[in-house]
Amino acid sequence: MTLVGLCHLGSLELVLVMSLVGLLCWACSVASWFFVSRLVASFVTSSVFFFVSLFNS
Repeated sequence: MTLVGLCHLGSLELVLVMSLVGLLCWACSVASWFFVSRLVASFVTSSVFFFVSLFNS
């Protein structure tokens, strides 16, 4: 294999690794948004139940 072939292979591997890292970062951001949205939804739900019980008593 020539030097140019090795450099090309290195570039291809670099692109694949960067794509994989980008995909993992994207998956982590989706997961974090999912958990944050669930946390916010839980807080809103508990607040609504608190205010409803406050007004009913």
